[in-house]
Amino acid sequence: MDDVLLYFSLKYQGDFDRQYLALQMKEPIDQVLFDELKSKLNSNYITILDERYPDSLKAINYPPFVLYYKGDLSLLDTKSVSMIGMRNPSEYGLKEAEHLSGYLANKNITVISGLTAGIDTKIHETCIDHQGKTITVMPCGIDY
Repeated sequence: MDDVLLYFSLKYQGDFDRQYLALQMKEPIDQVLFDELKSKLNSNYITILDERYPDSLKAINYPPFVLYYKGDLSLLDTKSVSMIGMRNPSEYGLKEAEHLSGYLANKNITVISGLTAGIDTKIHETCIDHQGKTITVMPCGIDY
């Protein structure tokens, strides 16, 4: 079943409604297309059926059927804080993002943010500078 979920996730580029419909309609898998899509995959993945899939994501209305990742998946089980911010922040905003994310990294708290310019970038850079742990959440997938 994992391969079925991966196939539809890749084919429909993460579009929940299209994946769900394909599953409901028992759309056949084109093995040639699947092999081609999978060969281009530049990351690891887990499906919603995997025991490592976060329970918190299973509880939302439209959970992703597949999570693509690079790095240490066990970070999903650590104490964490999510932070987001503006793409064009003020100097004060950057300074405070750096201060807060550095503090959290020093307390061994994983910091989760997007990977956009501005505050989000500053958060990740600061965590890395402090040898902290950071997770990037991207709405588009690793390959986009």
